[in-house]
Amino acid sequence: TGTNRNSNEKDIKWEYVIVNDLEVGQKHPAEEKHLLLSVSLLTEEDVQDLKPTTDELKAIQRILEYPPLREFSMEDKTLMWKFRYYLRSNKKALVKFLKLVHWDNQKERKEAIKLLKEWEEIDTVDALVLLSKYFEGVDVVRNYAVNILKKADDEELLDILLQLVQSVRYESQ
Repeated sequence: TGTNRNSNEKDIKWEYVIVNDLEVGQKHPAEEKHLLLSVSLLTEEDVQDLKPTTDELKAIQRILEYPPLREFSMEDKTLMWKFRYYLRSNKKALVKFLKLVHWDNQKERKEAIKLLKEWEEIDTVDALVLLSKYFEGVDVVRNYAVNILKKADDEELLDILLQLVQSVRYESQ
């Protein structure tokens, strides 16, 4: 509550009301449609040999430095999808790429599964993200993560044991 003093008027009291915007953090339908159209227009033949410009490389590097569970903007998603073939040799890019895939879209799903087999193998710690809520019900990704974890030595697994136990809650029943 604040007070505004004016020489000609009596005291006016202001009350501040906090309003929660329920749409904050929700997906915007127009942005989702734009992303789906962008993705569908970029066919395999169009992007297989694409190389990013210097500015695009900087943007990609910025995206790769995001924390593992950060949400992507529409521009980030479009950029990562556009250069998915270029990024196959970067193991840090796989988790980010898989996170932006619309797994209920058969075309994207098929493309992602194909690329998953061609991508540079990720580290054990990164496999934990593939066991998170973002990939709940996406068995091909979760199986990939389990195969990575099977190759880990005991010491690596002990380092991530707590997170591994937590990931069990996202397993299909």
